[in-house]
Amino acid sequence: MFVFFKKNSKSKVPAMSMSQASETKYDALFNELNKREQQLIDQLSSSPTVEISGLVNIRGVGASKDGKETLWTMTLKFDVWRIGVEGMEKDLTVRRIVTPKELKKFKRKIKAESIIKIRGRVLKENIYNCPQALMEEYVKSGINDIEMKNYLIEMRKPVIYTDDLLGTFNYDRKDSIFTNSILWGNKEIELTLSIGKMDDLDAVIEAAHILYKDQPIWNKRIVDYAIRKLLPLKNECWLEEDEAKLTEEQFKERMELDSISVRKDGSFEFWHGDGEMFFGHSILIEGNIIDGPTNADIPG
Repeated sequence: MFVFFKKNSKSKVPAMSMSQASETKYDALFNELNKREQQLIDQLSSSPTVEISGLVNIRGVGASKDGKETLWTMTLKFDVWRIGVEGMEKDLTVRRIVTPKELKKFKRKIKAESIIKIRGRVLKENIYNCPQALMEEYVKSGINDIEMKNYLIEMRKPVIYTDDLLGTFNYDRKDSIFTNSILWGNKEIELTLSIGKMDDLDAVIEAAHILYKDQPIWNKRIVDYAIRKLLPLKNECWLEEDEAKLTEEQFKERMELDSISVRKDGSFEFWHGDGEMFFGHSILIEGNIIDGPTNADIPG
């Protein structure tokens, strides 16, 4: 939860916090995610144990936990995998409940883009509608699987995408994004196309075109929304000592667009420099091409 304090306030009493309704919404979301996670583990626990070889995704080992829990859910993804000597398949998410000590051990052993062997339980049909596995035992790294090695070689080749309107994008495999510098108004900014898989690219490009073709309209909508949501916050909570309240025009002049990120569902993020209005925090405006701007924040 973000809590904002008035600068130079002697009492240090919070001037503004997230609404109770917002907290309740996020609590409900996390509870639902935890419920689905437990359902998946219950499903996996009834599957037979098999030997699995897999090519670890470029992101390597990750982990998450509820703030109140002591155990972590460790996760990693196999870009390609196989059971025993069966045919190679794509995409498998692997989980294991671990202690903090075990998590450190597995992070040392399991490296990104390595080929490893584990023993675990696999379900192709499950609540997440994509192959999932529960790791029972780490066996070893350095598996000599020629087909997986060749797949990795192909994966590592640079991927470039050229759009007639937006120019040439370079693909970042680790973050699953295409990036390019574009001209927005009279300023060069970074445009990011966020994809889950390559099949998403056409939909993301279509959403980016809608924004790009109507830059003046979208720029006004974004800036007006930022002023409406964040100018009162600035003037009530973020004024330096002896600093006068900002006008709408002053707020607008100090906002500076740095980058735009677009997703296949038409959602977007407009990231701005704050001109030191919020002491170096970014100004983030989120929304989608149907509803327009829907949320303002000052992360950082």
